[in-house]
Amino acid sequence: MDPIKEAFDKIKQDISSLKDELFLFSAQLADLRKEIGDIKYGLQNRSVNSEPTIPTHNPSNTNPPVSTPTHNPTQDIALDRLESPLNDLSTGNRGVPTDKPTNQQTNQQTNQQNIISSYNLLNESIERENSFEKATEILGTLDAIRKEIRLKFKRLTPQEMLVFSTLYTLEEQDSGEVTYKTIAQHLRLSESSIRDYITKIKSKGIPVSKNRLNNKQISLTISSELKKLTNLSTIIKLRDL
Repeated sequence: MDPIKEAFDKIKQDISSLKDELFLFSAQLADLRKEIGDIKYGLQNRSVNSEPTIPTHNPSNTNPPVSTPTHNPTQDIALDRLESPLNDLSTGNRGVPTDKPTNQQTNQQTNQQNIISSYNLLNESIERENSFEKATEILGTLDAIRKEIRLKFKRLTPQEMLVFSTLYTLEEQDSGEVTYKTIAQHLRLSESSIRDYITKIKSKGIPVSKNRLNNKQISLTISSELKKLTNLSTIIKLRDL
């Protein structure tokens, strides 16, 4: 027999047995519902038959004995007991006064507004603190950069500083490419001397670049990063400290 077909047959048998069990459970549930209905009906008839009856015949004795009734009606007393607490606690429509929910909603809104205001103030204080920390960090970085610039330029000899200042000034004047010859003419020195000074300046960590022009002349430039950080007058002041 095919295993797949055998498996399907087994599944069909399981489903059939489940249907039989569900039918049995449904029948048992119906019987239980019927029994519950009979019990309720019996309890209702018992409560109706237990009401007190008024006697239709009085004894002929002139002084009839006083007897205590064996059963007291409880319906009116129960209703009175149920109604009196409600009357004391509720309004005319037996409900809760409407001003309490309104006050509660108003308090909730006020609390939410207070929470939002506190949250905004907290964010503002955090932002201020972060801004202060960032500013302090930036100032600390600038201070470290200034110290480094000061130390580097203090290593230069007066003549090297003069060559650097001349190069800086000529670049600021934008008078064209600055070469060894240009600086030599301004300082009335030889080109070989200017070449030696530039080599020593570079060896001491000062950012001066050399660019060859037309495979013959060399153009000299100062790093734009250094110019962004400070100017020539500040460099001179830092060096004199």
